Amino acid sequence: MYAVIFTSILIHEIGHVIGALAVNLHIDEVKVGFIGFRKRRGKFRLHFYKNAFSGHVKRIEPDNTIPLKKEFIFSVSGISANLIFGALLLSAYHYRNNNDLRELLMIFGAVSIFIGVINLIPFKLKRLNLISDGLRLIVVLARWLTGVDQPNKAAQKDNQG
Repeated sequence: MYAVIFTSILIHEIGHVIGALAVNLHIDEVKVGFIGFRKRRGKFRLHFYKNAFSGHVKRIEPDNTIPLKKEFIFSVSGISANLIFGALLLSAYHYRNNNDLRELLMIFGAVSIFIGVINLIPFKLKRLNLISDGLRLIVVLARWLTGVDQPNKAAQKDNQG
């Protein structure tokens, strides 16, 4: 079962990496399960973690310096990857005659969709200084509704020097 969860987390984080690259955000760290890559001195280096049932993609840019559209694309890309991957696996389930393969497709598809849905729940992990995709999307929605769609200029100055 760990392989199923690991693969679903991997799909989710690959979605975030693709989203970040699509909108030109800079990635500092990618973690999937107990394996991760951290950027040090311009190169990604292998790193091992204690918590094997989580993942994240950290960006170099602080949250309040990213334009609204880029933040939205980054936040929704992991969830979308899980939902699309899960839907493809569940649809493939109906076209296979091999019962073992059908069962594997159903489990992988259901877990991937479950991971995507769970990530819509807004929460913050203070110990790890991470927030869920659901909380990120609420922040994006609040910024959009209040008209704060441009990056915080003061935060950009603080980060530059």
